[in-house]
Amino acid sequence: LHLLSRRQRQMCIRDRFHYILMVFVYLQWLCFLPHYWVFKSHQDWFVEDFRRWKKLYEVEDISDCRAFFRLMVNCLPFRNVFYFRMGFDSRLLRWYTMGLQGLHIMMNRNSIGGGMVVWHGDATIIKAKSIGKNFEVWQNVTIGVSKQFDDSTRPVIGDNVKICTGAIVCGDITIGNNVIIGAGSVVFKSIPDNCVVVGNPARIIKRL
Repeated sequence: LHLLSRRQRQMCIRDRFHYILMVFVYLQWLCFLPHYWVFKSHQDWFVEDFRRWKKLYEVEDISDCRAFFRLMVNCLPFRNVFYFRMGFDSRLLRWYTMGLQGLHIMMNRNSIGGGMVVWHGDATIIKAKSIGKNFEVWQNVTIGVSKQFDDSTRPVIGDNVKICTGAIVCGDITIGNNVIIGAGSVVFKSIPDNCVVVGNPARIIKRL
């Protein structure tokens, strides 16, 4: 290296660093080989979610295999949704490659429709009676009961619902289809289809 110019030395160091980084990335991918095997074994349980994650994270142009490993390595909430769908079969996997610790999906895997996407997901609790297809949720969201230890006071959420950062949705209520719940909203009453709600208490500000 001492015979090379300064620029050539910098390029050699950069190339070596890039090589080491690629080795590290591929070693990470090896950790998720069992996950991919479980995914292929139970693909029907997760296929709608996976397709939607591919679309929203703009990795539709690569193979399912590469997209799966890329999302597993880079998106902790993706792991949570995967473990949630796989249920009992994912116990060992989630032990050595943990998902996002602050994201709690406290429901049966069949009670949430396909196409579920979690953005960030820190400090988020999801405990509804049922949730429809193409559900999107952000961080610091609480969906749950309005009375402690009374699971009958959980909400029912329709299709194509988006619940934004810091929102609270609690009680024996119904959230209609195609609803957007704005950041910081507090929802204790049912919401009809096709609208946007914000505020505390939440109010309708727009019809879709």
